[in-house]
Amino acid sequence: MNDYPDMIPFFSVGDRGGQGSSQVTSPGTAKNVISIGASTTGAGGSAAEGDVASFSSEGPTLDGRIKPDLVAPGVNICSGRPEESSIVSGTSCGTGFHSNGAALYMTLSGTSQATAVASGVGALVREYLREQQSIFTPSGSLVKAVLINGATDLGTQDIPNDNEGWGQINFE
Repeated sequence: MNDYPDMIPFFSVGDRGGQGSSQVTSPGTAKNVISIGASTTGAGGSAAEGDVASFSSEGPTLDGRIKPDLVAPGVNICSGRPEESSIVSGTSCGTGFHSNGAALYMTLSGTSQATAVASGVGALVREYLREQQSIFTPSGSLVKAVLINGATDLGTQDIPNDNEGWGQINFE
């Protein structure tokens, strides 16, 4: 990332929750990335909205850094379903069907789904900085700072911590 300071990658922390500390998977342990854990949405009977999902890996990293950096909704996220998918792990959501009669969308849960949500918000932050603030090449560290400073603490007021990092991503 040294060669491209205006870029910042997003990585999931993994789905190893409940197995003790230092469970964040690589490359989510890297220093110059945004590592994303999953929070609950309240949808489909999941835990109440705004909790860290039980499957979301917890930090710290092996060298003691706080990870995840942030959490984002990652439970029962309506996702596209490939037509060739023979084993469906989620339930149908949305409307529309493939030519073989399979639903176009299904719900999935995981830190990978949360990372997709968070990276979309990161793209919107970058667009805002460029178009509204006239910062034509915002650095990845500025995007990360905006996301962290706009995050919402979940539960006890104790951020940063190894469960949710600096909180749930919030872009209102």
